[in-house]
Amino acid sequence: MIPRTLTEYHRYSRYFKEIPKIYQKKETVVYTGLILTLLSVSFFAVFAIRPTLITIVSLYREIQTQKEINNQLQKKINTLSSAQSNYTLAEPYLPLIDEVIPPTPSLSQVTLQFETLAQKNNLTINSLSFEPSVLLGKDPTKKETKKTSSLQNLSFSLSLNGNFEDLEKFLDSLNQLRRIITIDSSSFSKKESTEGGETEAINLNISGKFYFLE
Repeated sequence: MIPRTLTEYHRYSRYFKEIPKIYQKKETVVYTGLILTLLSVSFFAVFAIRPTLITIVSLYREIQTQKEINNQLQKKINTLSSAQSNYTLAEPYLPLIDEVIPPTPSLSQVTLQFETLAQKNNLTINSLSFEPSVLLGKDPTKKETKKTSSLQNLSFSLSLNGNFEDLEKFLDSLNQLRRIITIDSSSFSKKESTEGGETEAINLNISGKFYFLE
């Protein structure tokens, strides 16, 4: 009995003999090379080119992000530079700004201005009162909030007496003060005649507000 292995060899030996002939054909060589090339390209695309492409895309995104951050920083730098220029221009006028709108109520300043105007116009101050306010420390009635600049005001009441012309001058001078003051109401009333009855003394009652910027 012929061994099975030998039998199988005789059966397929003719195919083995045909393989060199097939490979010698031009079409076979071309297709084989093309297939091997495609397999090689696919291999490198999966295991080498793909990670490189992912790295390139990641770097590109990072570059774009950095460009955006750089643009935002440049805008902030330009804004700060413009603010610095504006501050430099306004710096000589800062003391005047504090006179117009001081950072605190500055009741002594207001009182002094009223007294100076009254003396200048030959008037007598009968009374001067201000709305209750905290001069030092924090107001316990106010809730603690985020600190922001806000325009505040305090009310005042002022009573003077003198002749009518001087009182009118006082009102005009009050409106020309650098300190921002608004007059809510003003009223004249006769007080009494002076000795001899030549000139009548008149009372002027004023109520208004003055402002400060915390």
